[in-house]
Amino acid sequence: GEPTISLDTDWFYRKGSRVFMWFINEPLARGSQWTVDICLHVISFLKWFSKNPVLALMLFKDSVGLHLFKRIGSRTTMESIWFLEEEKRLYPRNPVKRNPVGDSLLLALMFMAIYVMYYLFAA
Repeated sequence: GEPTISLDTDWFYRKGSRVFMWFINEPLARGSQWTVDICLHVISFLKWFSKNPVLALMLFKDSVGLHLFKRIGSRTTMESIWFLEEEKRLYPRNPVKRNPVGDSLLLALMFMAIYVMYYLFAA
């Protein structure tokens, strides 16, 4: 027989699928892990913050004051640093107590109010 040239029709798909799978397994997987890490950090922060929001805001205010003015109130710099570290260590002190029944009732009333406003104004 005569020598012939044959071109596999799936050659293009195989080459393209390698690039596609590399894209899925490398940059897309890294981006997905980055998103998961960010979400876990946000959840962790919100759990920490919700234990005592007032004290958390005071800690934030004192941290900003320490970085901007190198002191908190009338304390020296070293006293301010020690005070802030001690406050962070003792956080949340007295956590905010919540009544789950009251929270549920409040949420139910809010949703009902939103529904009524939608019903009245959308009609």
